[in-house]
Amino acid sequence: MIVLDTHAWIWFVDDPSKIKKKALEIIDDAIVDQNLYVSCISVWEVMMLASKGRIQFSVPAESWLDRCEKTGLFSFIPVDNAISRLSVKMNLHGDPADRFIAATAVHHGATLVTKDRKLRASHKVDTFW
Repeated sequence: MIVLDTHAWIWFVDDPSKIKKKALEIIDDAIVDQNLYVSCISVWEVMMLASKGRIQFSVPAESWLDRCEKTGLFSFIPVDNAISRLSVKMNLHGDPADRFIAATAVHHGATLVTKDRKLRASHKVDTFW
């Protein structure tokens, strides 16, 4: 099971060349096995970043998200109480989105595909890049 960090999800959809080849291979394998996941917090993060002008898509963010949902490639994991509690207990750096995304991966026994050095260095979540 693979959970994509927000940037990995965006890059996979819009510019896969930004993702290392081995990470792309793992993502492709997860697609074949129907084990590719995105935290619903990443949906929130995309909308927040787009509303602040920090990311831009070739279409409105709402349309980009709709397109991602319709591909059938991604399963979206909602944040539940267990993930919420774990996001605090893991005691990661201060970015709330990162906390929820990492907790989602840990809670589900998944590998988090992320370039984020802080998450990779934490050794609190299984990561790949």
